[in-house]
Amino acid sequence: MKKLIRIILINMIAVGVAAYIVPGISYSGGVQTLALIAVVFAVINLFIKPIIKLLALPVEFLTLGLFSTAINAAMFYLTTRFVADLKISGFQFAGLSMPILTLQAAYIPFWGTALIGSVIIGIITTLLYWITD
Repeated sequence: MKKLIRIILINMIAVGVAAYIVPGISYSGGVQTLALIAVVFAVINLFIKPIIKLLALPVEFLTLGLFSTAINAAMFYLTTRFVADLKISGFQFAGLSMPILTLQAAYIPFWGTALIGSVIIGIITTLLYWITD
């Protein structure tokens, strides 16, 4: 039971941070909605993701594991199909200019938003699992 509560709390934090950082990810309803999103995301990752990863094993092997990022984005997008208050949409990236790097302004489509969000969620959950173990 403690493990399940920890998974849900970590998912709540990760999705909340991703929604705060990425303009195309939003949810309405507050903490209750965030808890529902975390529960649905945990269920999808526990039951559906292993099946998809098993089916995609040859592609995972060929891409040296990079395809798992696309699978994570698909699982995050699938969460929006089950939780109506979670929205993933495209957004306009304003660009970034630093002395060593310049990124041009561009429109990020919904699948790009899901990909960015899943990477952020993955980094945060990995960090929080590492801290709490």
